[in-house]
Amino acid sequence: VVMDFMGIKVKSWIDETGRTLKEEVLLGFKLVLSTDTEATADIAGSGGPDLLAAAAVPVKNAIKNPRETTYVKLKLGGIKLSDYNLNDQRQKLTGDELEIRKEEIYWSKTPIRTYSGKDMEADLAPNLLIQSDAPEIIEQSRQILGDEHMAQAAARKLNTWVFQNLKKHPTLSVPNALETLQTKAGDCNEHAALLTALLRAAGIPARVAVGLVYFRDKFYYHAWCDAYVGRWISMDATLGQFPADATHISFARGGLEQQVVVGSLIGRLEAEVLESK
Repeated sequence: VVMDFMGIKVKSWIDETGRTLKEEVLLGFKLVLSTDTEATADIAGSGGPDLLAAAAVPVKNAIKNPRETTYVKLKLGGIKLSDYNLNDQRQKLTGDELEIRKEEIYWSKTPIRTYSGKDMEADLAPNLLIQSDAPEIIEQSRQILGDEHMAQAAARKLNTWVFQNLKKHPTLSVPNALETLQTKAGDCNEHAALLTALLRAAGIPARVAVGLVYFRDKFYYHAWCDAYVGRWISMDATLGQFPADATHISFARGGLEQQVVVGSLIGRLEAEVLESK
């Protein structure tokens, strides 16, 4: 079975009982059904290279207390920066220098379900992987929000619920909001997919942001959300942040298909921290 959705291609080999025997997924990963004995047969010592470390972006100059960081200035190299969308409500690219500022929170009186027009159409619409029109997603969003009708407070509630209710573990598959709601588990992709669906179900425009986040002296692949609550604001359901700290670098935003963009950074991107606070 081959699924090709907006640039994301997944090949699956399935037997007559419905078991998936093999999958070729994002970033060239292959998953093969194995017994415990087969899966561990060739592992010795450290078990070989660390895939997360291999995909990380080393950086010159460390960032202290990254989860508390409100401003970062970076010098980027190794890639053609014009190929990426590096300017948004919290990022500004000047030449090869990128400034990122954590958004300030102020009380917003903007109610939910007040957005219309073609500029918000894509960020409110359901799709194959963000099933914001599914009855289960709609009901879960309603239960979380109760009688809350202010967009900013509603977005914060949904972000907190996903952070508190999803188990965090690596998942090598195409993130699916409805499936994630059922399994209550996944990595940053599943957190972003479910939060985006819950936000849209509540009438709040939302989009997935993909890029990098700073952790243990390197930048790693990451996904989070932007929601429109009178203005665009970032939120990270994996880390429980509203808004996200300034070490989040967004290279693309929109749908989950944007994940493929980050794959082009691996082994190429160079980063130097010029300033952080």
